Amino acid sequence: MHMTTRVLLPPGNTSTIPWPSVPFTGLRLPAAWGDATAPGQNPSDGVFDFSRLDAWLTKIQQEASQSPVGSYDAMYTFNVTPTWASSNPTDTDCVRNFNPGGCDPPNDLNPDGTGTDQHWKDFVNAVATHTHSNFPGVIKYWEIWNEPNLPKEWKGTIPQLITMAKDATTIIKSIDPDAQITTPTPILQGNQAPWQWTQQYLPKAVAAGASPDIVTFHGYVVNTPVEQEASFAEGLAGVANSVGLSSKPMWDTEAGFDPKMVPDEDDQAAFVARSYLVQWSKGVSRFYWFLWDDQGSLGWMWDVSTMTIRKPGVAYGQVYGWMVGNDMSAPCSADGSVWTCGFTRQGSSYQAQAVWDASQSCASGTCATSSFTPDSIYIHFRDLDGNVTSFMPGTAIQIGAKPVLLENQ
Repeated sequence: MHMTTRVLLPPGNTSTIPWPSVPFTGLRLPAAWGDATAPGQNPSDGVFDFSRLDAWLTKIQQEASQSPVGSYDAMYTFNVTPTWASSNPTDTDCVRNFNPGGCDPPNDLNPDGTGTDQHWKDFVNAVATHTHSNFPGVIKYWEIWNEPNLPKEWKGTIPQLITMAKDATTIIKSIDPDAQITTPTPILQGNQAPWQWTQQYLPKAVAAGASPDIVTFHGYVVNTPVEQEASFAEGLAGVANSVGLSSKPMWDTEAGFDPKMVPDEDDQAAFVARSYLVQWSKGVSRFYWFLWDDQGSLGWMWDVSTMTIRKPGVAYGQVYGWMVGNDMSAPCSADGSVWTCGFTRQGSSYQAQAVWDASQSCASGTCATSSFTPDSIYIHFRDLDGNVTSFMPGTAIQIGAKPVLLENQ
């Protein structure tokens, strides 16, 4: 799995907010078609302003030269219709930071997907041409729309999205043949899992000649164990397989804990580790964590007020070391509330096992535990703080909500 993240790091504040201190390979850009932040990328018909996007891409290029992983790539996420192009330009019932009409379809695209779609095509052509000419190879992935199953994000139809996806794919690949296009990316909505929206979209898109290069979902869970993400991935894989796209990569392009629902910092660290491990086990090859540095927001790992990394950020760095360079030899599975995932390393006798007890939790710096007896091949374990603890083979250890990594050497 590629370890990725979404960072805010507003270009104007990069002198005070440091680049993430944990290793990662990709960024999902805070970009949109329309934008409530003046002047916006497409403030009027035929007018484009990519200054904010350029600041981001410049920063990515600068940091890549010092990156411990060698380079970064970026994903551009299309969403937010500009007010001037919206079919409902006075609509204020959209996500709060959208411009009016931002969650409505373009006014030159009919509900059945017919129409010129010229506003969209002009913008896609402009942004793809600009970025490929000025920052070649930085934006490798293009996400068609964010959370289309939420009315506050999209009030249009599936046929409209299919037309937009088909037009965008044709334009972007004519400019950059190596570019990769994703599906629109749904989220858990009430009792509807993300893959259930994709089940409505993908067969029609494939039939219309709008097959994606990557199938995507958002892995947010609400008031349920993070391991529910496994069912999201399984469902999406089934949908892709049903239309002959089982070979396509499956990505989670946004997920993280809600600090209102997971208030304890140790439980937040547990959430990070379990989320990455379970999704990797289910075939998710990229997972964009949300978010690195937005104080108090979803998934926040960096504390802007103290300028220090939080426990979830430390856990992210540790799990990176557990996963990258290793192979998953035994998928994550549960025996009661105890989860285990097995690891090996090519060309080595190394064996490891991640283990945690999903029934346990943490409060005020103390985490409840249960007894677990590892296989006798293991001699020590690593925790999410980076500590290594040795134990006598075959003896019981204490495990809790935060995974530990058992190792044989």
